[in-house]
Amino acid sequence: PGADEAARHTHRLAPRGGRTEQAQVETSPASAESAGIIARAAAGVIDLLMLAAGRPGVLAELCSDPSYAKEERALLRDIRSAVRGRDMVSAFRISEKVSQNPALREKTISYIFIELRNALIHASDTVSIAGAIRRVSRIAQTLASTNDNPRLGMDVMFLECMKT
Repeated sequence: PGADEAARHTHRLAPRGGRTEQAQVETSPASAESAGIIARAAAGVIDLLMLAAGRPGVLAELCSDPSYAKEERALLRDIRSAVRGRDMVSAFRISEKVSQNPALREKTISYIFIELRNALIHASDTVSIAGAIRRVSRIAQTLASTNDNPRLGMDVMFLECMKT
């Protein structure tokens, strides 16, 4: 490719010996477009891995059923939006929707934990987030082992997330 069609980039490479070397890499507009496609695909794979949360059967189902994957991504997106945006109206809507469906409630609880763990990784105040994780865990255990009001439990769980 010509100079007007390609961009030159210098990258530092660290081979196994620990010595750092520089290399010139030419990228064409087509390869830049391919890189964008690959980056979007990688983000999609990361989303699927996050949704599966280490469960290979769930990952297989997410990969084989696009409509299921779309539903799960939507639920995670709604929870993420409510928790990160501290949007109690959305959180209460989610609580209402999931409180009567035990399977959906369990998914929602696991996605709340995903959000809290992500917040813990990126936060400067890890003590408050760790406390929220502990309180949400207790609420989840109570909901699983007693006949408490699931709607109230989910509402309190979201309130705990908003405190962080």
